[in-house]
Amino acid sequence: MFKKIPCIPIDDGSAGQTTRDAAEETPIAIFVNGRHMTTAILSPARFEDFITGYLYTEEIIRNVDEIESIRIEENRISVLTRDIFKRVSTKKTILSGCGGAVSYIDTEKLPSINSDLVISVPEIVGVIAALLATDARIPAGRIEAVALVAGGSIIARSEDIDRHNALDRVIGYGL
Repeated sequence: MFKKIPCIPIDDGSAGQTTRDAAEETPIAIFVNGRHMTTAILSPARFEDFITGYLYTEEIIRNVDEIESIRIEENRISVLTRDIFKRVSTKKTILSGCGGAVSYIDTEKLPSINSDLVISVPEIVGVIAALLATDARIPAGRIEAVALVAGGSIIARSEDIDRHNALDRVIGYGL
């Protein structure tokens, strides 16, 4: 997920040649039922978790049983759903973010969430501290990190150049 790149950091007025970790990114064309849906810029890891979570969060699938197959190739992910005639919506919402990402969800039709889930502030602080402690590149701002948590313990974590991609990966893992 990282590669060493040569650089000349300038610290306290002095400069010296060295190498630093840089997050890798790769364009991946996503096809659903033979139709190009989008091209995503992703960190090169856990593509199956990503596509499962992405299709779920974009409401292309309601559960993983709707996925017939996933084929991952170089720079392409092809998915067949059980309903091969299902089409991706043509309505797009432009999202904030580096790449001007889009969503196919009709925000007017989002359900309201009713939950009695309560999470204490110390639990949130503890999990964030645990997540940040696992990799020094996260607090340095070099990558975004997301965790799936239950009972104060991290079940799954993901990193990416974009937090939305990292979130889709942990959602896909959870599904």
